Amino acid sequence: MDKRLPHIVWFTGLPCSGKTTLARLLSDVYKERGLRHILLDGDIVRQGINSDLGFSIEDRAENIRRVAEVNKLLLQSGVHVINCFITPTEAIRRRLKAVLHGYSFHEIYLDTPLQICEERDVKGMYAKARKGIVRDFTGVDSPFEVPQDAFLRLNTDQITENESLALLVEALGI
Repeated sequence: MDKRLPHIVWFTGLPCSGKTTLARLLSDVYKERGLRHILLDGDIVRQGINSDLGFSIEDRAENIRRVAEVNKLLLQSGVHVINCFITPTEAIRRRLKAVLHGYSFHEIYLDTPLQICEERDVKGMYAKARKGIVRDFTGVDSPFEVPQDAFLRLNTDQITENESLALLVEALGI
């Protein structure tokens, strides 16, 4: 990959699988290397541009569609885009890739067992979902389908954050 050409890195995985953590570490690498970039995090995007959406599968699909359109605008401006969004189903991921067809797109699947994600959950969202307080929570009462053709799959329960980052940087060639 030519690191000068704008590209997309798209982290997907269960809640608390490490998407935001690894995205921030990757952002630091981009800064060190002088690469113009932006990090789009699902929680932050949902507080602003997509605050009108819920968590049904239809709303999740619309959330990702809007973010894909924002990615296109940023890429056309010469900005690399790092994304961290659950992106729970193959149908949503296919639609995402269709919108971004023709752009350099790298899907990174953080393969972390549900039990580990629950142990990492400092906000207690999994517990709330299991009690029925939070509905449509991915991994509990809303599905997550494992990506079949991810650019890179990282088992974040088996390797450290720094090892994950090193594998990612090597795979991206940056």
